[in-house]
Amino acid sequence: RTSIVAGAEVVFTTLSSSGMRCIAQSPPFNTVIIDEACQAVEASCLIPLATGAARCVLVGDPRQLPAFVLSAEPGAELYQRSLFQRFEEAGWPVVMLRTQYRMHPSIRAFPSRFFYSSQLADDPSVDPARRRSPIEGDEWVRHLCFYDLVGSKEQRPDGRSLTNRDEADFCAALLAHLFSTWGGRVDLRGRVVVLTPYRQQVRAVANAVSQRLGCEVP
Repeated sequence: RTSIVAGAEVVFTTLSSSGMRCIAQSPPFNTVIIDEACQAVEASCLIPLATGAARCVLVGDPRQLPAFVLSAEPGAELYQRSLFQRFEEAGWPVVMLRTQYRMHPSIRAFPSRFFYSSQLADDPSVDPARRRSPIEGDEWVRHLCFYDLVGSKEQRPDGRSLTNRDEADFCAALLAHLFSTWGGRVDLRGRVVVLTPYRQQVRAVANAVSQRLGCEVP
């Protein structure tokens, strides 16, 4: 491993693995690039810097989620702070990439205004005029919608993962509306995704969709 690392022009590794002996014993790296640097605690970012690099580039977004630290002890918030954030708070120059290529301008508008002082700009590739769909006129499934199900309750049937049956049923109802209204005019195969951070909720949504649409959900 040491010989392979020593002969490589570029080495890809996690922060923790950058402390492996095969890397530590290789010649010093000229540059260390840490991606998602704002989601790593400061101590983890110091590991690759111990390789003797002459230059370090931190890439990340300090306005997104920080590193996950499971501790209620005083000072845990400071431990959660990334090396990127420390430099930014100290006045170190930060280059902001302002052009976004991923989302419709109406989706971009809120995070741009709330997190980035309205500095984000849209690439021409996401121009609405170039990507219009007949579904855009449907008020139930606009580009960005928030539905507040008042009175719905979360549960932990297995004692760990959360689930909310009312929200699962609502997702199934939205999908039923989407496919019944637009399925005959727009090819929706592979273009609709339901995301949830909880395993039990995945099962609840899958069951609700199966019952509502009469189809099997993998």
